[in-house]
Amino acid sequence: MGSCLGFRWSARRPSMERAARLLGARPGGRRWGGRHRLAVALAGVVLALVAAPAALGQQHAYSNDRTREATHADWMAQLNDGLRLSWLSIPGTHDSGSWFGVPGDPIADSVLTQSMNIGEQLLAGIRAFDIRLDNRYIFGSAICVPPDLWVGHGPFCQLQTFDQVLDAMNDFLAAHAREAILMRIRQEREPATGAAFADKVQEYLDALPPERIYDPSQGGFSNPTLGEMRGKIVVLRDYSASSIGIGWSGFNKQDEFFQPDNWHLADKWWAVRDHFVAASSGPDDTRYINFLSASGGGFPYFFASGKSSPGTNDPALLTGWSRSDIAAFNTCADDDRCIDEYPSVDCVGDHEIGTQTCTVVFKGINAIAMDYINDQSELDRVGIVFADFPGADLIEAIIAVNRRADRFAPTARASLPSPNASGWYNDDVTVTWNWTDGDGVGIDPANCPAQSTSAGEGHAVVVTETCRDLAGNESSASVTLKIDKTPPAVSVTNVRAGAQYVTGGVPEAACDTDDSVSGVATPASVAVTTTGSNGVGTFIAACSGARDNADNPAGPVSVTYTVVYGFGGFEQPLQKSALTYKAGSTIPVKFALTDASGNPIPGTSAAALAAAGQVRATLSGQGISPVSSLCRWESIDLLFRCNIKTPNLENTGTSYPYTLTAAENVTGAFVTAPGVGGAANPLQVFFK
Repeated sequence: MGSCLGFRWSARRPSMERAARLLGARPGGRRWGGRHRLAVALAGVVLALVAAPAALGQQHAYSNDRTREATHADWMAQLNDGLRLSWLSIPGTHDSGSWFGVPGDPIADSVLTQSMNIGEQLLAGIRAFDIRLDNRYIFGSAICVPPDLWVGHGPFCQLQTFDQVLDAMNDFLAAHAREAILMRIRQEREPATGAAFADKVQEYLDALPPERIYDPSQGGFSNPTLGEMRGKIVVLRDYSASSIGIGWSGFNKQDEFFQPDNWHLADKWWAVRDHFVAASSGPDDTRYINFLSASGGGFPYFFASGKSSPGTNDPALLTGWSRSDIAAFNTCADDDRCIDEYPSVDCVGDHEIGTQTCTVVFKGINAIAMDYINDQSELDRVGIVFADFPGADLIEAIIAVNRRADRFAPTARASLPSPNASGWYNDDVTVTWNWTDGDGVGIDPANCPAQSTSAGEGHAVVVTETCRDLAGNESSASVTLKIDKTPPAVSVTNVRAGAQYVTGGVPEAACDTDDSVSGVATPASVAVTTTGSNGVGTFIAACSGARDNADNPAGPVSVTYTVVYGFGGFEQPLQKSALTYKAGSTIPVKFALTDASGNPIPGTSAAALAAAGQVRATLSGQGISPVSSLCRWESIDLLFRCNIKTPNLENTGTSYPYTLTAAENVTGAFVTAPGVGGAANPLQVFFK
């Protein structure tokens, strides 16, 4: 079939021999597909229904159970985006909303076509729906009233509104965004009301999110790609006065639904089979629809199952024919509607000696179609298949046809190291991709990288890789990771590096911890150490122990600062009497050291400082070298006293200022004692 959007697959035109195989020709050229006689003599026998034992392996092609047998919620997600609608094989349900009623009741059995509600059908893998709507019904008219549109089957309302159907579909697509839903919409009862019906349908559709409905003007028109349909409801429009979606009339359909009696089940099968062959061998852009359903002279459940009653595991219905080695008893040979697909049961006699005779029972269209699809490996497209009561194996058989032309893209299982308990990584992550191609022709190693490594950091680091198989199908796989490679940022607060503080006025050191990626798991804690004593000296405030949610540890940070005694002011000399001192004389200097509140330091501390020679006064100024004097502690005056011998000064008077500085050494070096409460240090003095 060539290629499209980089996707290659082969659906060969059948040769005459292949077509014969697909059509099921009998030896000798006799074909099962003609019109044949029903042996009238057997009618009375057939009408005397006798249940044959055994479900004959059909239970998974037909299901009349309310519960789902299997889940295929995401089968479309693995298909190539470039596949056209016409290339897909899609399981669907006929009269999809006809599931209200009690199986076994004759009226209900004439109406019921499904056992699962719309939501369960979606989870089971159904992607094509046949929705019949109206607002006036004969049965259920007390409930199903205008202006609402109700789902129905013929004159019977099915007690569910159109918006309930749409809600189920919308919810499913919200949870399975790579799936697509086809929905045939038809007005069920005559006469059609044209624009009024179309407008009402549109009113319901407009209530959905705008992106939920496929708009043909935005994509592939009547034959969109799967990528264009993903996450959307594609309306198959079987009504007039509207242009939404895709017109129903443009499909190549088989819907020979009316069969006059049970024995015409064979005629229905021939129509189904012929349409399977047409779909497999027809033009690429032709869209095929094949209905397995039938009714008229038999209940829908019968044509679907071939059973005597509607239960999933109920016995098959007798046909009235027999197969026998004895010609007189071989009534099956007399009518081509006794098809090979019908099983033989309850055999008596010995086939080895030519005396065996077997009863023939019906087999439903669902099981016959399933077996045919599974057996005909050259069947690589069946189109949209609408069925009554589809079982899990029939649904799977239709889905599996997409694999025969390798329409499935590769899939990957990602292997990667486990994150920490908080779900974070603290380094680049290497992802190992384990690519597989299912039933496809295999991956192309050159286009399927085995590993990828993340880059960057954040709450949602996406690692994506793409793989192409040997048929050209391409898919991407990704993992989303939380990565934080940066340790927390830690700083010491309240105290500054290199700052000098007066004892009693030192801020309390603290830590600030910040992590903008994964967040702080453990904040840093502060520890303050000193080499000094009595609350003064050199101090170090260190913050450590911080860790973020990705287990990145922050290194310790610290600041060094000093704490000293404050200066309470000079008691002597006073600045106003500074001029009374003569150059070359001795100046008595007295002052107090205090805390930050101006309180004198304890006498014991002061005495110890003086004894260690850690307090001094210094005279400095123009034309002289600084003159310093260590201070002693006077316990009576509670002051430090220092006697400074002034040099002979050439420059005296108020034009030549000198400075007197009180200094302390509590940090390993003398520093000017900082003034407290406005005390001036150094003090300006003059000489005469």
